[in-house]
Amino acid sequence: IKAEKVLEINGNHPIYAKIKDLYENDKDKLKELSEVLFASAQMIEGLLPDNPTRLADLLVNFIA
Repeated sequence: IKAEKVLEINGNHPIYAKIKDLYENDKDKLKELSEVLFASAQMIEGLLPDNPTRLADLLVNFIA
């Protein structure tokens, strides 16, 4: 099953402020964060991420 790629974020959630900050200051990091958020949303819906290896790499980079 291939889901339509839509991700909604509550404007009152703390992640919104982080996204806004990254948009203004670090678009490369924003791209990575967006990939992680979207893959997380896919998994919550019972779907596999498009690229599990990429997701694992991004998560390790965030942790390190």
